[in-house]
Amino acid sequence: AIVLTHNHADHAGAMPAIVANHQTSIGAVWMLQDRPINDTTFEKVFRSVDEAEAKGCFHVRRLENGQEIWRDDQSKLRLHVLFPTFTSNVKLMGYPNQTSGLIVLDHEDSRLCAWPGDLPLLTVAHQLREKRPDLLHGPHHGGPEDFKTNKARSRQAVSDLSPRMSFISVGTTNSYSHPKP
Repeated sequence: AIVLTHNHADHAGAMPAIVANHQTSIGAVWMLQDRPINDTTFEKVFRSVDEAEAKGCFHVRRLENGQEIWRDDQSKLRLHVLFPTFTSNVKLMGYPNQTSGLIVLDHEDSRLCAWPGDLPLLTVAHQLREKRPDLLHGPHHGGPEDFKTNKARSRQAVSDLSPRMSFISVGTTNSYSHPKP
């Protein structure tokens, strides 16, 4: 399966090429509609998966709270979506980072890993407050948008999350000053 946390070009821009070259080996595509259908980036991504689904290559699934992407009952592992809800996705349409998918991997009652895409740090902390992850990937290349506007609350969110490890994907040369300290 392919899981798109949101439809920004740096997260989903390669989808048309991936679908064109590997459509028969993809089982499902999980994605949001996080912007209007006529948005150039979304339209390209959506058209590629829509055409492949129409040919019977795979199914497209809505990425939203409560959806289970994968599970292995024998090892008691479960990959599922915590955020966004359907209503938050609709209310914040056009702001893809605000409704970025939050995907978690749980083992029994433990949260092993969380992938928040480009979700604001305060939203990540709120969504993960009941079960903190051992490993946190991101969010937003280490430079969440809300860190700029509310450093004190963002620092508290980092403290509240306190994963054992964090992984931040970021290019070595970028114009965004990522990762943030």
